Amino acid sequence: METNRFIAAGLALCLLAGTLAAQSSGATVRKRRLPVETTSSTVREAVTAIEKQDYAAAETKLKSATTADPKDYHAWYYLGYAESRLAKPAEAAAAYRRSLELKPDLFESNLNLGLLLAKQNDPEAERYLRAATALKPSDSPDTGRANAWMALGRVVEEAKPDDALAAYAEAAKLLPKDPEPHLAAGAILDRQKRFAEAEAAFQRAAALDPKSTDALIGLVNIATEQKKFPEAETLLRRYLEADDKNPAARAQLGRVLAAQKKYPEAVTELEAGLSASPQDPLLARELAAIYVARGVDAVLSEELRHGPP
Repeated sequence: METNRFIAAGLALCLLAGTLAAQSSGATVRKRRLPVETTSSTVREAVTAIEKQDYAAAETKLKSATTADPKDYHAWYYLGYAESRLAKPAEAAAAYRRSLELKPDLFESNLNLGLLLAKQNDPEAERYLRAATALKPSDSPDTGRANAWMALGRVVEEAKPDDALAAYAEAAKLLPKDPEPHLAAGAILDRQKRFAEAEAAFQRAAALDPKSTDALIGLVNIATEQKKFPEAETLLRRYLEADDKNPAARAQLGRVLAAQKKYPEAVTELEAGLSASPQDPLLARELAAIYVARGVDAVLSEELRHGPP
């Protein structure tokens, strides 16, 4: 998400989410234990291979197991899992579908098939993820269902943002100490210009994780969009306390300072951003605009900064 806003001095105020969020590690990586509930010794051996990340050996054993017993839904599930890890999405999807033909209410197959289809931008992903939200995982039920709600929200965000907000709310209920659902909801609300609600969502995320850079970025964006530049400046300075060499944050701080006509400070920050990204034409134009606003010849200012050609 990257949007330009223009202030009276003619400077572009670019939101940080697209630039800084990509540099942070806000996304939560979750692990799910596999549902080991089978009487087949071959499948158990395959599960052991999976736990050792020997997916090729697991695939061989599971193909043998599904041939021996085509109605063993556990074998089909694990085969789908192994083949997905082997980067065989078509084969994995077929195995998951077969497991669901045999046992439609298997949470893990619904969730994993939904995630697999989502990676392929297949609209059918929504169907399986919705099914997963109503089922019980074999392990860590609250975390598992929260994962399903979060995945569903991601899939429907663009086409059905209100459904996505509802999904993130359900995830937040299941994991009340996790900031991720609030971050995801805040991003949607920000795009919808529902600034008060978006700010509340990012503040909840920040309360749950005071070190969350994603929450801070969200609050910076909202303050900037509403032209609350002093507030945005304070938030950006907080961000830079943790990452003082981040060129995108320094450039954004320069823009916010320029919006408040704090030109000397703005030049310092924009210069730092331009030094880190010398080929960025937007930063160069913004610096030139500040010099023009101050009545200084832009060409002269270039020579002062870089020396004569």
